[in-house]
Amino acid sequence: MIGRWSGYSAILGMSYHKDEEALLLCKNSISKPSDIIYIFLHADDMLLAQLGYKSEFKREFSLIETVAFAFSIMGVIASVSSTLTFGLESGGHVGMVFGWLIPSLFVLTVALSMAELASAMPTSAGLYYFAAKLAPSEYSALASWITGWANITGQTTLVCSIDFTCAQMITTAVSVASDGSIVLSSGATYGILLAILFSHGIVCSAATSVLARLNLFYVFINVGTTVAAIIALLVISDTKVSTRDAFTLFENNTGWSDDGWAFILAFTAPMWTLTGYDSAAHISEEVAGAARAAPIAILVGQSPIV
Repeated sequence: MIGRWSGYSAILGMSYHKDEEALLLCKNSISKPSDIIYIFLHADDMLLAQLGYKSEFKREFSLIETVAFAFSIMGVIASVSSTLTFGLESGGHVGMVFGWLIPSLFVLTVALSMAELASAMPTSAGLYYFAAKLAPSEYSALASWITGWANITGQTTLVCSIDFTCAQMITTAVSVASDGSIVLSSGATYGILLAILFSHGIVCSAATSVLARLNLFYVFINVGTTVAAIIALLVISDTKVSTRDAFTLFENNTGWSDDGWAFILAFTAPMWTLTGYDSAAHISEEVAGAARAAPIAILVGQSPIV
């Protein structure tokens, strides 16, 4: 048995190619020679095994589906259009341009760091697993607990805020379509919000393979509507400002007397929009080739910065 265990140890410690399948011996499941179980695991599972972590999910997301998932969560056209007033009121043209550019650069540094961590530790735990591993041992549990609860709280409120924005868009569309004759109440808006949340809950209960395919459709909708909106604005707009005004004209319509504070308020739009890119890290155990696909998806998810 010693010779056999040596061979198994060599398998566990060997270097491997990420696109090959490797043979892993589950030592913890063995009590006697007849109980030896051989399990063929993808290289992703080998990486998790080296971290002392056992994969639990089916890997049904491909690279393109993972990228589509991260990009779709950004909801570019809906997110940008629903937060236009922040930049317009908090700086005008300057708020719309630099109010996006400055915070986006900071967000990009976070995304780059997260992409590297997701490549090294592609676990479904994501952020709180990273926090536990990076924090000093005496604080790892606390760091993981704080990160995990902060993340789930943020994700919950983010979903509600996005769906509430969608509900507002629906009520506004009804009002515009009726030429103002129909104005839905706050109660009706809240009812639409609940209906959207319920429908999203149903969709998210689908099998992983179904969700993976749906995201290809979602990314097509996102990219298509974004390009269509850009073209429509260029064609329909009768008056276009000069390049000088686009980058230098500042207007403070916030009600605050301090222009500096007013400009900082413009940061709220990109800080709300450029969220959710960590989703690729959270589904990494459901992704084939996660050590490569997850970080790529995170970075592509930040493509709205461009």
